[in-house]
Amino acid sequence: MLKKTGVVSFIIVLSLSAPCYGKDTQKTILFMPFLNEGSVLYDRLETYIPNYLYEPVKHLSGFTAIPYSRFHEYMVAHCYDKTDLKRQNVIASIASDFDTDYIISGTFSNDETAVTIIFTIYRRVDVDLETHNSFERIGITDTDAMTLNTRFDSLIGVCEKITEHKLSPGFLSLHTTEACLLFIDGVPSANTPVRLPLTAGEHTIRLVYRDENGSEEEIFKSAIAIEEGRTYTKEIDVLVPLVIESDEECTVYIDQKKAGKTIFRKNLFWGREYLVEALYEKENRTVFSNIIDTTQPISPIILPSKGSVSLDFSSSFSASIDGEAPLVLPHTYGGLVPDIYRLRVFLDDPAWKKKWLIYDRRLEITPFSSLSLEQKEIIDYRDQWGLMFVPSALQFYNREPVKGALLLSAFTVSTLCTGISAFGWFYFDGEHNRLVDKWKKTGRPSFINEANDARDMKDLCGTLIISGIVGASASWLYSAIDGTITNRHLYELIRR
Repeated sequence: MLKKTGVVSFIIVLSLSAPCYGKDTQKTILFMPFLNEGSVLYDRLETYIPNYLYEPVKHLSGFTAIPYSRFHEYMVAHCYDKTDLKRQNVIASIASDFDTDYIISGTFSNDETAVTIIFTIYRRVDVDLETHNSFERIGITDTDAMTLNTRFDSLIGVCEKITEHKLSPGFLSLHTTEACLLFIDGVPSANTPVRLPLTAGEHTIRLVYRDENGSEEEIFKSAIAIEEGRTYTKEIDVLVPLVIESDEECTVYIDQKKAGKTIFRKNLFWGREYLVEALYEKENRTVFSNIIDTTQPISPIILPSKGSVSLDFSSSFSASIDGEAPLVLPHTYGGLVPDIYRLRVFLDDPAWKKKWLIYDRRLEITPFSSLSLEQKEIIDYRDQWGLMFVPSALQFYNREPVKGALLLSAFTVSTLCTGISAFGWFYFDGEHNRLVDKWKKTGRPSFINEANDARDMKDLCGTLIISGIVGASASWLYSAIDGTITNRHLYELIRR
């Protein structure tokens, strides 16, 4: 924001003849407002520059800096204005009140290409009781032009020239996707992204994120080792987006707390583990549950509302849904639109070269349903010796409905034929005897002719009775033998 059309430059005014202090001596620096000496429109630079330079100083070994906010409170309390800061006696009074070793003030102005900042550095000397001028101004003996991005390096150079010894700090560079408050060794230090000089050694850093509602969340905390002349760099995604989509509306829970409904979008904090669940409330069914680790990128979670059927059978079986070509099991039918489907399971019989229909049911597939059918649960096939005495019962048990229906029809027709023929036999036998008696009494030839016809019908019924008995017995015997052989064959085939 300082720059108009070119780079921002610093002209740092220093003294090469300043006294030497030991490395372990703690020196206090106070930054005062920088006064506008030109036509710069950025009046806020007066306070921005000292705040801007305060950050690196407070982390330098051997130095401590007074926050500008404290100095501003001091100015208000003593009714000082900006013009008073040009007076030496005011500067001396400020130095005495703050017990500071150095005061850095300055001015800023502009030309057509840049805003120029001039540092003026005062160091403390023996107090002159008459003039109370306890600071002397260091003469202009060296200048440097710096960009804003190298402010830390330039300020370290200022401190090194004042104290005439090498500081050689390391640097901490933090880049975050959202602005966070940085704590160094428990002290609020800066907002990220930031690059700061730090003394070599162990430090504890924390990053705290404050959302738009003002609530705070610790994003990162770690002990780090700073080496002289080296930069410790870390990049952190403060907020990690979580996206859950579904064709059917589901309720999303995060750590067992209701968070919203699909389509669901929410930013999660980096470096956490969250229990994420999705509930299909129409059937009160949990359709997704997983621990999400936000140290890794999170891909969008797509919840397909289509159902599936898993068939856990041996490879001797195959299955077909809604008449499709049978597929060898085990197999999972996925992507089933909610509907009612016909599932048929076949047993492959290489020896007899046929497929036995073992299971035939209608299944209702609902959104997110996942059915699992196991062979041992739905195939309960046993030896059925007792059914051999019931015509066609084994055929129907063996899933041969056509054969069973034909044998049952044959047995039924034969049995009915036998019953009706037996009734006819008794009827015509009675008619024959009645007509013979009439013929004997009257001698009329017509009665003997009718008696002969009744006898012929009686003989026909007798023939039909024998045929019915033979047919019923044959169909029952075939049903028993065929059904028993097939039943035993299938039983052994399924067990194998």
